[in-house]
Amino acid sequence: MVLQVTFPNGTQHTKGYSEIGKEFSIVEKECAPDEFEELYKKEMGSLGDKYAEDTYAFIIYPGNVRPLYKGQFNYLVSNDGQVFKDLTSG
Repeated sequence: MVLQVTFPNGTQHTKGYSEIGKEFSIVEKECAPDEFEELYKKEMGSLGDKYAEDTYAFIIYPGNVRPLYKGQFNYLVSNDGQVFKDLTSG
């Protein structure tokens, strides 16, 4: 499983994203605001509130925490290219 990010201009990025495997969790701002706020401060605290409005979730998988931003199309994709889960905000 990989995290595929497609930016508004159509550019797709999967290169550089680690294999996620089956062990991952997603912390969404709307579903778990306290946990999200704590994770935001831990992972992005040095940036202050610069990205707080645009960050809607974090995906956590072994050894990695990745923020997910509004305006991106974020998907978990299986190794054969099939969309496993759409993580896009909306």
